[in-house]
Amino acid sequence: MHGIILALVIGKPIGITAGAWLATRAGLAGGPEGYSWRQLIGGATLCGIGFTMSIFIASSAFQQDGDLALAKASAMVASLIAGLAGWLLLRSGGDTEKDEEAEADASSEDGKGQPASH
Repeated sequence: MHGIILALVIGKPIGITAGAWLATRAGLAGGPEGYSWRQLIGGATLCGIGFTMSIFIASSAFQQDGDLALAKASAMVASLIAGLAGWLLLRSGGDTEKDEEAEADASSEDGKGQPASH
């Protein structure tokens, strides 16, 4: 039970994020422009919502009904946890473009809402 939950909730986000980070560091891909790494991690966490393949593999691996039922329940619980965790990460991550625009606007004003004269 714990193995399925850990694989979907922890393993998938770590693997996806590490792959994106390594590809970025190796120069094979660009960084997530317009997005934060926190948002990428949130999206990677949502990838843990994967009960269909987990249940398919479990039905091939487990012959006893009790083991299969536990594996199916674990996949469903893991999907719920991954969905909630991903939603929380994305919800609290903020909007990067709006944040950058606000910073640019703030640096071009004199503090009174007027454009700064340089």
